[in-house]
Amino acid sequence: MTQDKYKIDFFAANEVSWGLIADWELFRSANPKLRSPYFGDKFFMSIKDVVPGAYLAVIREQDKIMGYFPFQVRGNVVQSLGTPLTDYQAIICAQELDIDMISVLQKHGEARFEFNGWIGKGVGNTNHLVAHAYHADIRDGFDSYFAARKSQNPSFFKSFQRRARALAKDVGEAHCQIGVATRNDVDKVVALKRTQYKQKGTYDVFDCGWTLQLLYSIAENSNQEFGLQFAYLKIKDQLIACELFLIDGDYAHSWFPAYEADFAKYSPGHILTMKIIEKLASIGVTTLDFGIGHEKYKESLATQGDLCLEGAYSSHAPMAKAIIELAASISPKLAAIMSRYRNSIYRRRRIITACEPTGLGRLSATLKMLNRLARR
Repeated sequence: MTQDKYKIDFFAANEVSWGLIADWELFRSANPKLRSPYFGDKFFMSIKDVVPGAYLAVIREQDKIMGYFPFQVRGNVVQSLGTPLTDYQAIICAQELDIDMISVLQKHGEARFEFNGWIGKGVGNTNHLVAHAYHADIRDGFDSYFAARKSQNPSFFKSFQRRARALAKDVGEAHCQIGVATRNDVDKVVALKRTQYKQKGTYDVFDCGWTLQLLYSIAENSNQEFGLQFAYLKIKDQLIACELFLIDGDYAHSWFPAYEADFAKYSPGHILTMKIIEKLASIGVTTLDFGIGHEKYKESLATQGDLCLEGAYSSHAPMAKAIIELAASISPKLAAIMSRYRNSIYRRRRIITACEPTGLGRLSATLKMLNRLARR
């Protein structure tokens, strides 16, 4: 079967009704790769009206709907809907479709397709990076999970337990609370994340506005079975660490962890994560997904899951090359730095592109990024 047998209809996301996506959860339930909350119909419907330039591609064979692909457009660049906040992307389908979304989107008039955390087929034979997702398997309960991970990573867990004891001794006994997130909870986490971005001198993904509205919208549509959850670690009235995470049935996804920098030596984020895992296991959640990445704590707390792809296809010269050429015209030193950190710069530029819906906003944020690099 070739993709020529498929008909693709494009809809502005804010015009999509529940009726149009009636098959969404049927496809998802038949495809084990789509268990993440990011792939749920409720997640899509919660964010579709707040993401600028949002669309839905409906894939049909004859008159039968075979799949969906939600995406966003920035200039002539296509990214999966909710980028850079969403960790995974895929075509929502019951079984792998023999279709290349790159060719489809080119016919729609888009020049570049960027993807990160892509699961399954659909991105053709483009050059791409491959990474594993990390999952904590808690289906057999917390005690079984803890014993298994501790046997695999004794030094990490020894350090974790030592720091937890030190926190209790030096500051006080910490208590944890978990529940459905509110707007106030979102504000607490975002404030800590924005402070972190400022301290590190990195781009603030919440500066553009719509990303914060996305979290608010999910929170407003959340309950104990679906959506945005908030967990915090406190000693008396002092907030030590907090996190926003997603849940959809028996599957949860760690999303925005944050902690107070004054308590960093105690690793409060790890302490909170362990308490979240314990709580989730007690209510029947089977998986806590940590997303992709090679952070040491993920290797200690979780096992490798699905393979995910990162890459881009462009019918024009790559933007990263153009940015490096611009840097060379400003400063040879800056150009050398950018060449050395090409992949890192590509990821930063992709984040900027996703966050900034206007060309002026993208240009301004890119120039600020170049300025920060030049000061290194």
